Amino acid sequence: MKKLFTYIKQKMGGVLWKKSRPSRTTSNQPAEWYRTTSQLPLDRFEKCIFKSDLSVLTISGSPSLTDLSQAWANIFFEYLDKNNANQVSYVLQLEREIVLLKDDIDQCESALVLIGQMIEFLSPDMYVIAPVLRKGGYDFPINTDKPEEITSNIDRIRNMLAGKKFKLQGKERELLEHKATQLDNTIKEDYFKKWLAVLSRFRNMMIIRSNEVTVDDFIYILNDYLEYTRVNNKEMEYGETR
Repeated sequence: MKKLFTYIKQKMGGVLWKKSRPSRTTSNQPAEWYRTTSQLPLDRFEKCIFKSDLSVLTISGSPSLTDLSQAWANIFFEYLDKNNANQVSYVLQLEREIVLLKDDIDQCESALVLIGQMIEFLSPDMYVIAPVLRKGGYDFPINTDKPEEITSNIDRIRNMLAGKKFKLQGKERELLEHKATQLDNTIKEDYFKKWLAVLSRFRNMMIIRSNEVTVDDFIYILNDYLEYTRVNNKEMEYGETR
């Protein structure tokens, strides 16, 4: 909590406030500003976080720096609170995908080793082990009349497994980075852009633009996507839920 207050305080420097000084055209208008995530467009939320520009919270008139600072603190707290369920779902889903990937890689590598040992004797046990590979998504035809083809298939599947190992490393790195951001409530600058692309495909629509949805809209669509992947055993396209 203390870190969050420090984070918000750092955004209130005099340089930032130059952007939100009163203008002649708005000075006589009543001061109105965004106060909640249900009102605030996502693109303005991004500018507050990444550009440190609280002036974008202004709807009309000339709110004071105190008004905007307090509103931003409330909005950011509200975002963290509402998005917490997504973060939990994301971590659980990512950990699940890591476990499944490790299990798949281990089983397939063990099967390849056993089949490789049996080639010399053309053991019929190869037919028992091959389904393990097929379950992992690898087509592995066995023709005991052509042992060279079996060797070739082993090499082919080892290359495919290398791709899965690379994916596993990425997911493990992603999980570590996510846990690190949780310690200080930071958000990566490309976070919203990447997720909006994924969520657009999920909704089968043109790209969802950050100026066309509120912060709440984003949170709820992300929640729908994470729930869909969980219920339907789908792999996430992109992680991160900070």
